[in-house]
Amino acid sequence: MLEPIINRRIEYKKRVRDKRYSEFREIYEARKKALKWILVTCFGYTRYRNARFGRIECHEVINAYGRELLLETAKIAEELGYEVLHGIIDSLWLKSSSNNSNNHEKLCKKIFEQSGISVELGGIYKWILFLPRRSDHTGALNRYYGLFENGEMKIRDLELRRSDMPQLIRDAQMDMLKVMARANDIAELLALIPEVIRGF
Repeated sequence: MLEPIINRRIEYKKRVRDKRYSEFREIYEARKKALKWILVTCFGYTRYRNARFGRIECHEVINAYGRELLLETAKIAEELGYEVLHGIIDSLWLKSSSNNSNNHEKLCKKIFEQSGISVELGGIYKWILFLPRRSDHTGALNRYYGLFENGEMKIRDLELRRSDMPQLIRDAQMDMLKVMARANDIAELLALIPEVIRGF
C-alpha cells in the first residue's frame, strides 16, 4: 500500500539534488516533505486501536525491525572504519577519518547488499553538536545542530524552531548560529565561542 508513496518520495529526493530540476527544487522539496508526513501518519496509525488496520503488535514489529536494521548498519559502518556518533530511528551519524566520497558510496552499497534497504548520504557535516536532555543531561535523541559542507545548517529541537518561544530568544539563537556557521571544523567552532557569548 505504501510502496508507491515511498517510491515517489525517493524520486522527489533525487530531483531535489539534480541540477536539471533546479527551477522546481522548491516544489519537489515541499512534495517530499508532504509525502514524509503521510508516511509518518500511516506509521502512527498502526498503533491506533480504532484504525481499521491498526494493531499494536504491527507497530512493535516495525520498531523492532527498524532497530535491528540500525544496529546492522552501524556494524557494517564500523567494519568499514567509520565511528558511529549517533543513531535514531532511520538515521545514523558517522565519523570518517577520510572524506573520500568513494568510501561513502561503498558503505551505502554494502548496506544495500546486506540488508536490501537502499540508503542515501544525507549530507556531510563540517561539524555537528548533539545536545543533552534538559531533564537529566544525558544525550538527547533529537536535539542537535550542525553545519553541512555546502554552508546550510541542520537544526533540530532548538528554541528558535518553536512558535511559542519569544522572538527575542529565537533571534538571539539565530545570531549565535550565524557566528558559529563561520567555523569549518570543531576547533574553529570552539575558538568562536567567546565571540558567540559576547554577541549574546
